[in-house]
Amino acid sequence: MSESYLLKGAHVVNPAETYEADVRVSNGVIQAIGLGLREQRGDRVLDCSGLVLSPGLINAHDHLQFNLYSRIGTPPYANAYEWGKDILTNFRHVVDPIERIPLRQRLLWGACKNLFSGITYVVHHDPLSLQFRWRFPIGVLRRFTFAHSIGNEPALRERLKERQPNVPFIIHLAEGTDERSGKEVQTLNQLGGLDERTVAVHAIKINDDDIATLAAANSAVVWCPASNLFLFGVSAPVVKLMGRVPVALGTDSTLTGSISLFDEMRCARNQTTFTSQQVFQMVTENPRRIFHLPTHAGHLAENQPADLFLVLSRESDPYQSVVSAEPEHIMLLMRNGRLVFYDAARFGYSLGSRGDCIFLGARRKQILDGRCLSLYTILKPYLAHYDYLHEN
Repeated sequence: MSESYLLKGAHVVNPAETYEADVRVSNGVIQAIGLGLREQRGDRVLDCSGLVLSPGLINAHDHLQFNLYSRIGTPPYANAYEWGKDILTNFRHVVDPIERIPLRQRLLWGACKNLFSGITYVVHHDPLSLQFRWRFPIGVLRRFTFAHSIGNEPALRERLKERQPNVPFIIHLAEGTDERSGKEVQTLNQLGGLDERTVAVHAIKINDDDIATLAAANSAVVWCPASNLFLFGVSAPVVKLMGRVPVALGTDSTLTGSISLFDEMRCARNQTTFTSQQVFQMVTENPRRIFHLPTHAGHLAENQPADLFLVLSRESDPYQSVVSAEPEHIMLLMRNGRLVFYDAARFGYSLGSRGDCIFLGARRKQILDGRCLSLYTILKPYLAHYDYLHEN
């Protein structure tokens, strides 16, 4: 049975509103949200003053097995196909040792990377692994169809036939800056592949006509600005997309993208005039709707599973406190009402010393899943790019 927690005095952030409240979590569910909630028998009371309480974030694009890589390549490239050929030709000395690591370990580390930046749900753009069925520590989108890309999918017409009603179809599209990339939206449309199910990842080389085509088809876009800037020096024209095409934010893997969704949110903020609330919606409400996720994903509400995290309030705007956070600023993270990790200095008195210890930045975290420290120990030679991660 899950423990009961009373989170007192937090500043709750949801996609559409923020407010001060106490939150009771019991049996994995948010039982109550309100001011002045009274302690009940069995509650572990946590003082959350000075903390922002956020729903678990949603990473709209990752390749979980590729997060042991630091960025590889010699950019800028004209398109993703050129980059893929380059790394498979000239970087085998980097690729081969990581590919020999067991898939389960690589997938589990991808989950850890996401949890460390407040993510409780991730969209994995690859075939579903049986590993996701056995004690996998993070929620993974299960109902989707996909193609890798127009140029790397020899059976594209068959993939399009496999699409299902009301199920997202995910594809890398227009990932580059050249003429070839610029034709991909219209090519997919001519093949009958653009409709309300289509989620176009990257969508860099698109013009006004392409945007109109995506909007008319009720398709959506996933934006990965850090990955795009690394490979091509530019990213998707999201300002033009806003209000016409739904946009969600993804990290991509560390092979080209960010080591933290917080980094990605800051990159998105710096590349546009979007408010912190709009960026927050790109990792909560927008991906929930695009991928038809459960109603509790990216939203805190009573009688819903408790996917949430507490982060230090470091800005007057609570949304900006989330966007400006680093992994070390997370004081506690829950998935389905169960503790994943918590800050030893902030909550050690209330929760004791449980699980293993890992430092995120300068702060010691108690990690309740023993696999995390074991993975870190095994995979440490491949983790130097995680500059926030320390043993002591």
